[in-house]
Amino acid sequence: RVLDIREKRAADRVVDLSDKAPKIRHFFGRDSELQKINGWLKTHKVIVIHGIAGMGKTALVAMVVEQYKGERNLMWYKLHEWDTLTGPLEQLAELLTKINRRRLKTYLSSKLNIDMTELSYILEEELKDANLLLVFDDFHKASRPIVQLFSILVEILERIKGVQIIVTTRYPMLFYDRREVMIKKIVAELHLK
Repeated sequence: RVLDIREKRAADRVVDLSDKAPKIRHFFGRDSELQKINGWLKTHKVIVIHGIAGMGKTALVAMVVEQYKGERNLMWYKLHEWDTLTGPLEQLAELLTKINRRRLKTYLSSKLNIDMTELSYILEEELKDANLLLVFDDFHKASRPIVQLFSILVEILERIKGVQIIVTTRYPMLFYDRREVMIKKIVAELHLK
């Protein structure tokens, strides 16, 4: 019984792994974009914000994240050219473990090679109704396996509730196709000018 109560409390608390997000001191001129993103967070699963360097993509998303602190489980992951598939997965596993969802962490610690089919089943179970807002900054630096992971995530998010992903990138990446944007309305795109 004591263990059940502890697990319930852990599941009820909101976890914030957005400490890597930049701290915004001044923000102006992007109110309509901010409003658009907040609207899409009610209707879409993935939001892709793209534009050339220096347009304020990261700052805009940092403002969005600030609005959801204390309400949603948050994760901010900045991609680098050297990131392997395990980097973002381990960060996600850490977040999920903090809300008592340990299958991804167990899987990653037990496998030398990640099987994408197995991973997709685990992610679907772990992410369901998890109240997550996941941010992946600088997605244009993603390696091919990470892009493949995001293709899997788009497919999974079509079937489950409780998870939204925001991606910033200098140019749109090929982890989704036009159907997800135009017909299924899973992905929303914002070209920042």
